Amino acid sequence: MTKHDYIMTGNKREQVKQAGNAVTPPAARDLISIGAQALGVGS
Repeated sequence: MTKHDYIMTGNKREQVKQAGNAVTPPAARDLISIGAQALGVGS
């Protein structure tokens, strides 16, 4: 696996906004679902 370092610019409020916009809720849901299935967790 590759490690990525991300540089977030702006003040703290702008950085929080950037992090919040990084992954859309549907994409996050799908990624978590796939991870849970791979681990045999959940339904």
